[in-house]
Amino acid sequence: MAHFADPWVRDFSDASRMADDVAGLIQERNDAIKSKGDPSRLVAAARRKIAMLMAKSDRLETGLRAAAEKSQLNATEVRRREDLLLALRFKAKEMAAVLTSAQSAANRSALLGRDGRPLVAVETERTASRDNRGLVALQQEIIQEQDSELEELESTVATTKHIALTINGELDLHRHLLDDLDDNLQSTNARVQLAKKKMSIFMRRSDNTCNMLLVMMLAAGLVFVALVMYSILKIVL
Repeated sequence: MAHFADPWVRDFSDASRMADDVAGLIQERNDAIKSKGDPSRLVAAARRKIAMLMAKSDRLETGLRAAAEKSQLNATEVRRREDLLLALRFKAKEMAAVLTSAQSAANRSALLGRDGRPLVAVETERTASRDNRGLVALQQEIIQEQDSELEELESTVATTKHIALTINGELDLHRHLLDDLDDNLQSTNARVQLAKKKMSIFMRRSDNTCNMLLVMMLAAGLVFVALVMYSILKIVL
């Protein structure tokens, strides 16, 4: 019940649903491309939601850092939430890369045919009102857009790599912690077994000592009885 009342958990659930919405928009865009429809509206909506998702993930990171500094969460819960947040950011970056890659391919298709050769000149709304200089300028604009998108894609790939390395580092740390815990358990078990062995030896020795005392007491009792009987016989005789 405490998790449901936690604002961070509630906000993370909202962010996860937003990521699912973006994935749905990308799937709709793919379907629109297959049916030769216009995916621009879906792409724009997906980009807006990704921007909102990244902003929400930043707020989640800030809130988690504040909770950790105030010791409101234990270290295990902080690491678990950090892993969840890293996975969410990775998914958002991955979807952004998909959209960027698709846009770059679309821009390239605007200049080249499917086989990589220049298309036969066809008038479009962007070229109809331009002269030769305007067409050259338009081509430069498209190239600049491609360069900008490639830089964004490179940044996304670098960020994705950083996230993957961070996750790998966390996994290595957890593996080392588990190895240390296993070593400690084995050491503790060995100490327990040694203590049990010493206790068993002590108990056996205690039993032997008790038996010897009992025999000595019986022997002393027999000697005492013999002396008493000897005294009585001596008096009688």
